[in-house]
Amino acid sequence: MLGRIPPLKACSQSPPQRKVTKLETDRHQHPPLSSPPQKADRDDDAPVIRPILESLFGALWDDIASIKQEIATDVKDIRRGVGELDQKVESMEQASDSHDEKIIETSLDDPSPMGQN
Repeated sequence: MLGRIPPLKACSQSPPQRKVTKLETDRHQHPPLSSPPQKADRDDDAPVIRPILESLFGALWDDIASIKQEIATDVKDIRRGVGELDQKVESMEQASDSHDEKIIETSLDDPSPMGQN
């Protein structure tokens, strides 16, 4: 059987203070080495970085532009197809309405139930 764990006692002493070394003191007085570049530094790097980025991502941007063009063409084709379908549906509705009118006229002219002549 496991032994009973004694309850924690309140500590009346404060924890020992840690000594701060000179290296830690110096570290807090100077900016970190990985600080972001100043604006002037970034402007000086722009002519060097831009051609590198353009060469790396140029083909990617061309691919994106061609894909966007293909999508735009597909959207136009889809809209044209939807327009054609709308016209077909409208003509079918008109044909259905005229057919319904013919059935109603025929049933008014012929008093016998449909299917029995």
